[in-house]
Amino acid sequence: MTIYDDPLVTYDGAPTDATFNQMNDRITEVWGRLGLDWSAPLAQTETRIEFGAVRMVVSENDTTVTVTRT
Repeated sequence: MTIYDDPLVTYDGAPTDATFNQMNDRITEVWGRLGLDWSAPLAQTETRIEFGAVRMVVSENDTTVTVTRT
């Protein structure tokens, strides 16, 4: 695979602004989900997960736990 096959980079090998911002948003959300963002502390109960602007509902059906972003 070359950089020309990778949809996350432009043909000159540099990430596009939109792609970089999207990757940064995902990394920031993972950071928050792990409870590592001191400015947006993670709050988690049996039925909800919250950090920053992200809200999730936790539900359980038999042995399956489902987390849904709201």
